[in-house]
Amino acid sequence: MDSSVSLKRKKSEKLYIQERDVTIFEFLNRVGYANVGQIALCILGSGDDKAQNAMLRRLYVLRRFEYLKVFHTHMGNYYALTSKSKLSNQLISGVKFDQLPHHNFLLALFDIVRGYDVLTEREVLARYKTVGKKGKIPDMIIDDWIIEYERTPKSNADCKSLLDYWIVDHNKNVCIIYEDLEIRNRYQRYITDPAKVRLLAKADYLRIINELKESETPVAVEPEEQTEVKSYGNFVFRQ
Repeated sequence: MDSSVSLKRKKSEKLYIQERDVTIFEFLNRVGYANVGQIALCILGSGDDKAQNAMLRRLYVLRRFEYLKVFHTHMGNYYALTSKSKLSNQLISGVKFDQLPHHNFLLALFDIVRGYDVLTEREVLARYKTVGKKGKIPDMIIDDWIIEYERTPKSNADCKSLLDYWIVDHNKNVCIIYEDLEIRNRYQRYITDPAKVRLLAKADYLRIINELKESETPVAVEPEEQTEVKSYGNFVFRQ
């Protein structure tokens, strides 16, 4: 058979969308974009090589039939929806390379807290109509907790604005996961209700979450580290 005829036949094949494909679309609609390991973990429940290989084969097919597009980055390939598979949220037009560490952390958090009432940043935009309100778009909402993961310091005005907006105006609790003490200190000066705010070092947060996932027993905290520990289901905040 002529190779060109074979190629045309392959391109004209019809793809039957499966239930798992819809799950992939829904996940990407919520988070925007993700790599094969992140998709496998959230869809298949495992990010090991076997799960990633299985997911990669399906992603390749969905991409070939133009249900997905791929962005090539220094941290690997990230997949997003196309107009053919578009659901409710805005399509992703590009990936900012400097935002990948921030995005990857939030995807890891999303996987951990999927059993809760979770809103991603894209879903917050739709529900709270916060477009254009600088400093008031959280990275995630988990039940009544506003989650902000800060890798670099906000201005003092933005820190105060964020706390006032969510605590006073919307009666939410706020958890700031910070990379360094400068970020913590900027928020600390504007806390008027300590019961509604948690300032959490990223390193401590990841350690505690990993221990919780491995064991159902309470997490032991070294005496010199004990200030205040508040558990919220499997989601732990430390003051």
